[in-house]
Amino acid sequence: MNSFKEYLLLEGGAAGHMAHPFDLQSIKRGTDLIQFFKAAVKSVESQKTAVKFDGLNASVKIIKNEDGRYEYALDRGSAKEIDIRGITQANLEQRFEKGHGMIDVVNFILPILNSTIDVTNEEIKKLGLLKPGVFLNIEYITKQTNVTKYDRNIIVIHGINQFIPRIGKNNRILSRSAVEIPYNKNVLNEYVKKIKPVFAQHNFEVFGPTGTKFDKKPNFESILNKPFGIAFTETDTETRTLGNWLKTAKNPKNILIKNIQGKKVPAMSKNYYQYVLGGAPISKLVGEDKAAQKSVADGAIFYQATRLLGNELLNSLSSEAGELKNHEGIVVRDSRLSSAPVKITGEFILKGLASPFKKSEDDEDLESSMGVSGLIGSLNYANTTGDYMNNKSKYRLPPYDSPPKPGAYTG
Repeated sequence: MNSFKEYLLLEGGAAGHMAHPFDLQSIKRGTDLIQFFKAAVKSVESQKTAVKFDGLNASVKIIKNEDGRYEYALDRGSAKEIDIRGITQANLEQRFEKGHGMIDVVNFILPILNSTIDVTNEEIKKLGLLKPGVFLNIEYITKQTNVTKYDRNIIVIHGINQFIPRIGKNNRILSRSAVEIPYNKNVLNEYVKKIKPVFAQHNFEVFGPTGTKFDKKPNFESILNKPFGIAFTETDTETRTLGNWLKTAKNPKNILIKNIQGKKVPAMSKNYYQYVLGGAPISKLVGEDKAAQKSVADGAIFYQATRLLGNELLNSLSSEAGELKNHEGIVVRDSRLSSAPVKITGEFILKGLASPFKKSEDDEDLESSMGVSGLIGSLNYANTTGDYMNNKSKYRLPPYDSPPKPGAYTG
């Protein structure tokens, strides 16, 4: 087995990739994961968490156009000149092919934001939006932009980010990465307050970073006492409580294993988790290599714990935007836990498989080499009760055709 650079699940937006708890360098053992969730309770109480909405991410900055006037532009974060310069309505089709979902989003968001520049001029300056590379991290949501169904149209201003370029020879920009930067929350709230009535004319609500609060105390012990069965081979199935599995589990996020096709793949993936959850023998994935079997099992244990402990936490919370079960999850911004934001998504870890906007390489490899989506549903299940078995039809991998376009303003 080999190590490889830290594997992060792609968020799909230019604002950057956000880690699950098990992606953190500090989470090396199952017991570390338990401690993370207990500490996350204190983060909520300290108001260091915000709702994670499920929509289409748009990085929107302010540029000076040819007439010398300021206007909003999209920036997808690539090293392409058009992204660095800024994508406006005028050059939109130079960046996106006809029918691309972002065309509708840009044609809706940019004109509305442009109409607010004069009334938000003071906030724009205070938020640093006139500085190079600084942008608004926006989420665009219609009643079903992505996986989660919403009962309203929403624009979320998550915060202020900045693209940091990596410079090569001759000052050529090789790539750019996005980081969150500090900003005055009161100023951002004032900015949101001023643009709200404009978006309301187009039947969209606007939220800034939306805090969370407890309605009840999460009962993590009840989750840790749930049984979880793992089939290592066709004749070797072991069932323990989730808490007992976590006592011996090591985080395999940096491990590559060789599958039965001889291809090296990450030990930890959503589809491997779904495969183990369905009760299929791990030996059918990796053969008789005990170390490889344990790594896949440990990955499934980490996914199961992250999902179920996440559900328990989210089901204990509410927010200005409603119950957390109605959203993708929460984002934890707490330096005591991580220097970068961390997402807690609970059930969305599996619901995310149905997203029309993304599909990871390890998912494709598993489908083609193992046919895992076909296997699930015809196996002898190790886990025959609980939420997964009650809802397993939800989590079948969907067909991946052209992604649906987000709803466009037609008024």
